Amino acid sequence: MPRTTTYTRWIALPPQQLWAVLGDPARWPEWNPAITAVTLRGTPAAGVTGDYLPRGRVTEAVHGRLAKPFVVSTFVPDREITMEQPEPVGTMRLRWVLTPRDGGTELRQQLTFPGASAAVMRKVVGDLLRRSG
Repeated sequence: MPRTTTYTRWIALPPQQLWAVLGDPARWPEWNPAITAVTLRGTPAAGVTGDYLPRGRVTEAVHGRLAKPFVVSTFVPDREITMEQPEPVGTMRLRWVLTPRDGGTELRQQLTFPGASAAVMRKVVGDLLRRSG
């Protein structure tokens, strides 16, 4: 059964300024210390694929050798980006949504894991995301 974990932050910047970084997955390592590198195969848009390396000697080595490319499944400039990463028995879905609020922006990050590997993958990835936030 899929489960979604949501993290929400308010940031005192307009959505357009946040999007300049968030809307380009290749810039992920600039703001997320859990990510070492991202390679994108094209300009950010729905359907574009790429690879990323999570930080950590073991996770970086395993992911770098075995992971299939992620795909940008949703891309709405200044508003939303979703990436889907195939996992051993399912797909990790990572979604960010920007919502304008008085004096800034609400940033919502959702992490969803369906499939048989969900519990293990949620633990591994969830711990990385909590440390990076």
